[in-house]
Amino acid sequence: MKDDAQELADLAKDLPVIDLDTTSAERMAHRVKQDLGKGPPTGRWVLPILAAVVVVAYLSWMIFKIVELLG
Repeated sequence: MKDDAQELADLAKDLPVIDLDTTSAERMAHRVKQDLGKGPPTGRWVLPILAAVVVVAYLSWMIFKIVELLG
């Protein structure tokens, strides 16, 4: 079985060389290393939770009005 690093090096031979200056490459690497292993941001749950609250409130109101109409 091949080592992952060797397999990656074999794949990299066929890829075109990226034309990036050193400063940009270092900045990109620094930002990636900061985010590595942190997982997705918790703020992504705000809108789905808000939508769920609105739906539950609307369904509760609708059920209340149907019970009021039938009762």
